[in-house]
Amino acid sequence: MSVILPVQTDLKEKVISAINELRSRHKIHPFSRQTLLLNESSSVQLKYFDNSLWITDLESFMPGGGRAAMQTILEMADKYEIPCKLIPVPFKGVRRLEPNLLEAWYIRLGFTYIRSSVMERKCK
Repeated sequence: MSVILPVQTDLKEKVISAINELRSRHKIHPFSRQTLLLNESSSVQLKYFDNSLWITDLESFMPGGGRAAMQTILEMADKYEIPCKLIPVPFKGVRRLEPNLLEAWYIRLGFTYIRSSVMERKCK
């Protein structure tokens, strides 16, 4: 007799596996063990929460770095069939995108609002 795990547990395992695979393929930031350096052009923190892969603190070091990072993350999310969530907030200090432009950028990447400040992209 087989045991079926609840969806919640299955999603958690998938998210953790996706994060671990990304951590094995990319460098860890030398000053922040929670931060991944993706494609040597951006950094990001990824977490499991609310049955999703949460994307936080995405920072680009050069033009196109954010897009390259998101492409890497979203490809992994699709591979593991997990949703991604984020709150579209520009970095403080030097801001590359105004809030409305950042929001439009995430919409072009397939994110939609599910709550007042939370955006989600379902896997493809």
